[in-house]
Amino acid sequence: STASQNASTSVLRDYSFTLYSVLLKMGIYYDGHPFSLGLAITTPSVRVTGTGSVQGTATSFNQDTDGDGETNAVLSVLKPVDKKARYQTPLAISIGASWKADTRTVYFSAEWYNKVDPFRPIDSDPLKSSLFENDLLIETNSVINFAVGLEQRLSSKSLLFFSALT
Repeated sequence: STASQNASTSVLRDYSFTLYSVLLKMGIYYDGHPFSLGLAITTPSVRVTGTGSVQGTATSFNQDTDGDGETNAVLSVLKPVDKKARYQTPLAISIGASWKADTRTVYFSAEWYNKVDPFRPIDSDPLKSSLFENDLLIETNSVINFAVGLEQRLSSKSLLFFSALT
């Protein structure tokens, strides 16, 4: 475009999906005195069924969108519906412990989540317009969350609790 022309581009996307998945969570717990310990494993989810849609509009005015040296106006509409959808959850392993002493209990827990490689939640390729394509990718990094807690019994009917977590 030249200095006397205005140019604009607008891209709107709407991603929607509904999924049904299953996962397994298994754990073991030892209830001892004064220490208690626990370990749990959560499997990645397995898709049962799911559908999704990608809808969008893209407009461009006074821009060379096709590379021919001429400015043009483009209106693109993308509306695929009922496409296969999926969502991946990571493997997770958690541990927890508590220590009881008189009227006080101290808690500690940690949970590790594995990374999830990039994936497209709605399988709608090759869906493209001249201005945009279905570029929604989801990925997660590996992370460890920690938590600590303190419980103080004040009476037979009340207690004070403090916790902090990442």
